[in-house]
Amino acid sequence: MTTPNTTRIWIAIQFSPSKRDQIRELQAQLTDIVPEGFAIEPDPHVSVIPSAVIPSQAHGDIKSTVEQHTTELDSIQTGELVLYPPILPYVVSLNVKSALHHIRSTLINQIYHLGGTLQYPPVDPHITLFKAGDDKQSSPRLRFSAYSKFHREIESFDSDSIPTNEIVDEIELTLKEF
Repeated sequence: MTTPNTTRIWIAIQFSPSKRDQIRELQAQLTDIVPEGFAIEPDPHVSVIPSAVIPSQAHGDIKSTVEQHTTELDSIQTGELVLYPPILPYVVSLNVKSALHHIRSTLINQIYHLGGTLQYPPVDPHITLFKAGDDKQSSPRLRFSAYSKFHREIESFDSDSIPTNEIVDEIELTLKEF
């Protein structure tokens, strides 16, 4: 929760318009196999710091660090489609391979050093494609057979349609307030 002297921030990797279009095309292809109750993620991205609260006067310091590390982050590599968690999933995502560890740990250390806190722990890098909520309780209530079918369809989805093992180099590390 923020106070008058704090700011809630989110740090993420954003994609070029052409890459966002490619991700939206993948979402459209998956729409028929994703069960009811899941919504399309409207802003495909990779969260670096999902949510933190910092002292308002520290915003400039964090912004400088983000700008400095944008030049270090030259590309990411997309991976396979994943259901998270595997049992009672509430997220359909595309895994991402990236050297985010150094950037993320630098930002976390700076947030804590400046008196801030993380609102959510960072998760493995991924691009959320569909989401039913923020936790297992959000998972759509489906029969076991429907979950099994969903898993099979995701696993057998035409891999030529998925931008896997693709190097994405038109990316930008961004800082947003919310």
